Amino acid sequence: MGERVFAKFCAYSRWLEGIWEYLIKDFILREIRNICEFDKNNIIFRSIGKHDQAHKKALGTYRKGLKPDKIVQAKDITSFIK
Repeated sequence: MGERVFAKFCAYSRWLEGIWEYLIKDFILREIRNICEFDKNNIIFRSIGKHDQAHKKALGTYRKGLKPDKIVQAKDITSFIK
């Protein structure tokens, strides 16, 4: 019984991941398309594991232990999407 519940939880978790990815991608596209035309295939999400350097950096920055490498603002990226 426990394995079955765990399998359902994992499937639900992957489903939720897909929902969040869709919502975030949709929000980003709406914001960019206020400025110019943009292909949705240019926005890609990839998994980052706990042992990846990107995960360690993001978690350290979130916990205020590390300084971010760079802070990106809207004015920094608008030239890339025009």
